[in-house]
Amino acid sequence: MKVGNILIMAPETSMLRTRQVLGSPRRVELLAHLRRINVPVTVQEAADVLGLHPNTARIHLEQLLEVGLVEVMTERRREPGRPRALFRATKRTPADIERTSGENDYRVLASVLAQGLAATSDPAGAALAAGSSWIEALGEHEWPARPATVEVAAAELTLLLDRLGFEPDMDLAAGELTLRRCPFADVARANSEVVCGVHLGMVQRALDRLDSPLRAERIEPFVSDDPLVCRIMLITDHLGTSHSMIRLPVLTSPKTRQITPKGNAGRRGAPSPHPD
Repeated sequence: MKVGNILIMAPETSMLRTRQVLGSPRRVELLAHLRRINVPVTVQEAADVLGLHPNTARIHLEQLLEVGLVEVMTERRREPGRPRALFRATKRTPADIERTSGENDYRVLASVLAQGLAATSDPAGAALAAGSSWIEALGEHEWPARPATVEVAAAELTLLLDRLGFEPDMDLAAGELTLRRCPFADVARANSEVVCGVHLGMVQRALDRLDSPLRAERIEPFVSDDPLVCRIMLITDHLGTSHSMIRLPVLTSPKTRQITPKGNAGRRGAPSPHPD
């Protein structure tokens, strides 16, 4: 008997439903059997293992299928007749389902919040404010007690963003902070102005908290789409006698759409008309 391609995979589901399904000793016994033998079985074979009627065994298999612990495929046969459905255990565990469920919950929440911000009269400003609030909500983060130099601020910011899952790459010489992973990539593709604005607001507020001359000026969304990468352009505010803003060398692409905070939010002073 040959096994064809998998036809049905259960949708990602909640941990609550998984616990309900595994609340049955019969289903736990069946799942343990399928994992032990590691080969597909028919409904009749599952019924024989449990000592149940095939219709009852099918119900147990379908509930394990629903939560992603079992997958179903069709028998590939050369003889005439309808091919039988075959069931086997997947490699997913209840812990995998719990983690996936939590990630999905956050994606849904992020999508709802992005839509809410986009519906305001000033989506860009609302996104920057949301990003600032996100940083303020990091109550456990310890900010330096004294003003940070550009180098210290860059290191502190990189560590913070790495902890938040952005995989940052700081290039002070180029005046660029590249975020090589977006935790909300799916939401960002649907609403880049809001999601990217939140990220810019986060970085601006973090640099404010570090009390550093380093500033985040604007963000370039979707520098790369797979994986989703964005780039934040940085400037440095050298507080000397002239109190002027001196630009770090910045490499930009004229084809890349930019989001600039209204009123130059998050900056001190005004940019010099003659960048270095």
